[in-house]
Amino acid sequence: MQIIGHHQALMVAMTGASSGINLTHFAQIRNIRQKEALQLWDSMPMHRVTTPSADFGFTPQCWSRLKQSVLARLNLEHEENADFIGPDRTRLHRMALPALARPVFVTLLDELLVAGQVSQNGPWIHLPGHKVMLTAAEEKQWQMIFPLLQADPFQPPRVRDIATALSLDENKVRLLLRRVARVGDVYLIAHDHYFTKQAIKKLSTIIREMAVTHDGISAAEFRDQINTGRKLAIQILEFFNRIVYTRRTGDKHRLCQEVTTTDMEF
Repeated sequence: MQIIGHHQALMVAMTGASSGINLTHFAQIRNIRQKEALQLWDSMPMHRVTTPSADFGFTPQCWSRLKQSVLARLNLEHEENADFIGPDRTRLHRMALPALARPVFVTLLDELLVAGQVSQNGPWIHLPGHKVMLTAAEEKQWQMIFPLLQADPFQPPRVRDIATALSLDENKVRLLLRRVARVGDVYLIAHDHYFTKQAIKKLSTIIREMAVTHDGISAAEFRDQINTGRKLAIQILEFFNRIVYTRRTGDKHRLCQEVTTTDMEF
């Protein structure tokens, strides 16, 4: 009879919970042992998500509604910002489902990615049909700028230097690179300092490989690895912190948990 009581209580709780139920907390307050709890979870029609801190349960209908909320918010974002490829995971989480625990949101988003319902371009999330294109004139100028950025990809020239080298108006170069960043082909690392998508991809690989053999990555170690100045190395690491590829703990930078379990393609 006890297991039936738990079953009914959990069903009622999940049915009324728009963002799911913390199963770990539910088991604790009802004094359910781990083996019994697992039997209970398995006996119910639920979508279960396991995170480092707790297990969460959702009715199939609730999980489906949460996915639809993400898709609807992305669609609205594309309508309101048609010339931007899309938000990153952190911003999309805040916009679409802020009440959902971060690891649960990551799991939900990864399911949408696997199913092809959303796409990812570097850190940016977008609907598969959403494209941002440069005009013919912008594309022509971009093809002039791109080789300069790629000549020394980890220390590319700044906006002013590009304008001088190509005899272009500095503000027009700045505006163009902002447009290219919205397409997803360059990333703003520091003020007026853009890196190509190819350079960021290589840097992300270096960071991932260093993380495997180091107990965190220091600015000095990263500087020596990519052969840049310390200031630029710090700016690059801070960029990867901002897009939640890494996180800073003390003087070290470590891969975020979701990066170790998923693949962020640049």
